[in-house]
Amino acid sequence: MQSGLLHEGGKGCEKSMEEAAKWYEKAAEADDSCAQANLGFCYDRGNGVKMDKEKAAYWYKKAADNGESRGMNNLGEMYRTGQGVEINYEEAFRLYQEAAKDKDNCAIYNMGECYEHGQGVEKNMEKALEMYRQAAELGDSSACCAMGRFCEYGILMEIDMNKAVEWYTKGADSKNKDEEALYRLALCYAEGKGVAQDEEKARELCRRAWPENESEKEGIRNDFFNAPNDLSQVLSSLKELLHDEVIGAQLDELVEYLKTTPVKK
Repeated sequence: MQSGLLHEGGKGCEKSMEEAAKWYEKAAEADDSCAQANLGFCYDRGNGVKMDKEKAAYWYKKAADNGESRGMNNLGEMYRTGQGVEINYEEAFRLYQEAAKDKDNCAIYNMGECYEHGQGVEKNMEKALEMYRQAAELGDSSACCAMGRFCEYGILMEIDMNKAVEWYTKGADSKNKDEEALYRLALCYAEGKGVAQDEEKARELCRRAWPENESEKEGIRNDFFNAPNDLSQVLSSLKELLHDEVIGAQLDELVEYLKTTPVKK
């Protein structure tokens, strides 16, 4: 397992996801739950191995059965999106709940999404906000974006664009950047809402949001799979305001992808 981490990070050896995946597989087969979760992620994103959602689900389940919270959360994501397994919202929510017992911020955030969209549990916007706030306090970048969205649209609170910009900035600047937060913050700068209008800053944020490789692009696809309905309008508005050919093509690609995701009720 440790050898896999060293190869993934390029610490004391040449950085190689192919080598990392090999070491994760050895440890995973020896029933190391952390390695099982890491190997599942490799298959999920195509890191060092050919992308295979069914194998990703297999290894996530192994990790989840061994009590690994990341395995529980990521398997829950697969059940919620129907990748590698049949869609099962109830099972997804159950897995998030289990992972949340270990203060897994991603799982707590995902519980918020389930409450917001009524997936596997009765729709409850108050509970959604509670989960988002908890996850944001634990540093979850997606939860910070969700808090910004609630502030921007006045969901269960007064509209406050200054607060929205604060939350979007937290999500955009965190170690694990949230692409949705970057695009929403870019639109704030492009329109001058909650912050001084600055189109070049908006372009910079769009460039930061775009993935550097196929693995990161798959991450965006996964993150946007359960994105709020109005995200397509955010991306379309950015294209109209920024008049940038390269950024415009990227935004068009994301808008087309969003058309393939489930419709939220």
